[in-house]
Amino acid sequence: MAKHFTSHSNRSAASSSGVDGEAVKYYREHRRSVEALITSGCVSRPVRTAPADLTRFLSSEDLHEIEERTESFNLFAALGVAEAEIRHSRLLAWLLNPSGSHGLGTKYLKSFLELVCAEDGDELADYALDLRNFEVHCEHERMDLVLINRTGNFVCAIENKVRTDQGDRQLERYRQSFEAAHKDWACKFVFLTLKGEKPDDTSYIAIQYEHVLHAVIGAASTFEPEQGTAARTLLFANYAEIIRKDGENLNPTNIMEILHLTRHELKHSHFLAWLLDPAGSHGLEDAFARYLFCLLERKGSILPQPAAALNLEDVVVRKEHEDIDILFLSERHRLVLAIENKFDAVESPEQLAKYHKFLHRHYAGDCFVHVFLDLKSRRPSHENYVALNYRDLLPFFDSLPQANAAQNDMESVVKTYVQHYAELLANHLWVKRKTKWFLPAGIQECCDRVGATHPDDAGTLINDVTAWQKSLGRGLENFFYEVADRCFGPSFKFSHDVWFTFIPPELDQIAILREGGADPALPGRMAFYQFFVVPFGDAVSVRKAGIFLDVKLIAARREYEGIKQQLHDAALKNPIFNRVKNGSKLAKFDILLNYEICSFEEVVSCDESELRRRISNQVERFSKSIHPEIVSFFTKELSSCGQKPVKST
Repeated sequence: MAKHFTSHSNRSAASSSGVDGEAVKYYREHRRSVEALITSGCVSRPVRTAPADLTRFLSSEDLHEIEERTESFNLFAALGVAEAEIRHSRLLAWLLNPSGSHGLGTKYLKSFLELVCAEDGDELADYALDLRNFEVHCEHERMDLVLINRTGNFVCAIENKVRTDQGDRQLERYRQSFEAAHKDWACKFVFLTLKGEKPDDTSYIAIQYEHVLHAVIGAASTFEPEQGTAARTLLFANYAEIIRKDGENLNPTNIMEILHLTRHELKHSHFLAWLLDPAGSHGLEDAFARYLFCLLERKGSILPQPAAALNLEDVVVRKEHEDIDILFLSERHRLVLAIENKFDAVESPEQLAKYHKFLHRHYAGDCFVHVFLDLKSRRPSHENYVALNYRDLLPFFDSLPQANAAQNDMESVVKTYVQHYAELLANHLWVKRKTKWFLPAGIQECCDRVGATHPDDAGTLINDVTAWQKSLGRGLENFFYEVADRCFGPSFKFSHDVWFTFIPPELDQIAILREGGADPALPGRMAFYQFFVVPFGDAVSVRKAGIFLDVKLIAARREYEGIKQQLHDAALKNPIFNRVKNGSKLAKFDILLNYEICSFEEVVSCDESELRRRISNQVERFSKSIHPEIVSFFTKELSSCGQKPVKST
């Protein structure tokens, strides 16, 4: 019988009650709004000690405005380009181009150059330029955006920074190279940033996106419901056009053409993943997923239930997970839909076989549907993949209201793009740098207003939610160990804070792993499994919040250090281990494998019974697929050592 070691954390092992308070219920419905309040720092003083009645605050106009701003549909966020600097440059290039398909001539170019000149202490009129003669280029001579007037020997070069930082002397090198190529020209260099960062090179004119928003594009106004509907309809019409024309000879106002996304395979995957997510801002719920499953059912795919009967409320959609373009998971049905998306690229040798092997190892026992989605109707190399052509998706888009008439009104199209871009900058462009989030100006202003007018109520909401987040893992301690015993057999157990350690009996029976460890808290143990709950509500963790199952080597006794090194070196060569680091010195806690049990989004959206089901299913999968390979790895590597420790050299 495996030894059960008592936790030294001295906390109650009682699970959470499963009853959500008013703050938690609100958080589940409006997660982004609460996260905005937390991120904004709008509440700095202690919350009152008396219990707060949150009902009035949760229905207040101030909080409702944050909800509207954070939850509104945004065209650019839907396309997954909110933080992509090159896509901001592409859209600005379209707006600033006097011959652009927007049909507004020099309107935006004139406003932008007037702003640049004003910031530089002169006036646009000083240069006597014919604005109709400007050329607009992206990614030109190492600059993100370049405005050239050859007849006037005038150039404006823009370095665009949305998320990334400026490199060491990057701006100076770019400027010097540019000036050398444009001798005797009037050159202006703009450092366009989100948060008003100062350029390392003082020759650059620092301008914030917020100033561009107000001076050039125009401030974002509150969306009416029909405006959001019109934007969705336009987006779907644009996408249907791409499919219908195979990405060629598109309308010049097609938003994916403007942003140069038409042949960007990853962005097509992002868009389709967004459509498949029932909780997506598209407002279609599970309509697209149901359409796809009905289509696959007609092509002979075996589903856990008839497509019309599937309940998809629990779905999680992941992009680029283990290089798989789209992964659609339903724990309720133990259903795995994997989509390999090919818009232009061709299938790599053994690519589908690799994905097939990974999925069947990590999701053992589930119902699998493998899809090969291709623009050119090419056939997949793997027999288990169902071939779909992009044109198979057209009936879905054609069934949406007014989809084919959405592009007729040019003025309305341009207005929609401009309005949504302004809205993106004001409300949707959340940027994370290292461990810190920066809110867009519109959201920050709303949060500051809430903090000023409702400090106690906002503080109570924030405190209740963060306390609940941090308690989630602790309430699951006993359940983690119950699942471990059920899936692996009676295990050695040890808890500390957010680390719930267990050692399956198959590993504890290997003498070297039972005797070689040096940590007194885990007597003799040198390898263990560990449920690691990255604290929810912890904004400074370098690891994303979630529940993970790690496999680790612990500090070894001196005479066993050579064996630990041997195991580490062998793990480097074994593809099953995804966290082994190649370095000259071994870490005290050497992580070999990190396996996600539940993402942060899953944990906070599930009730307790659903969360436990997901944890149980994932651990069961791990025990049947990955665990046997780990046991085989340790058995094989240690078989040559026998019972004798190997001294380190």
